[in-house]
Amino acid sequence: RSKPDTNIVALDVSKYPFHAQQFVATLKENGILAGALGLDFVRLVTHLDLSDQDIDQACEILKRTLVA
Repeated sequence: RSKPDTNIVALDVSKYPFHAQQFVATLKENGILAGALGLDFVRLVTHLDLSDQDIDQACEILKRTLVA
């Protein structure tokens, strides 16, 4: 994998049937901490000590919770 330019991921959840704060709560229930930015945006920040496996696991949780 190539190194990213930033460790911040912003998600626009405006097309989903929930607000950002609701999604943040769901992520927390699944072990991911994130922050709501208004009604439509979620901010995630990776940590230096996360492994590729940790990131893959977070991606799977994100996919699962976005489709649920």
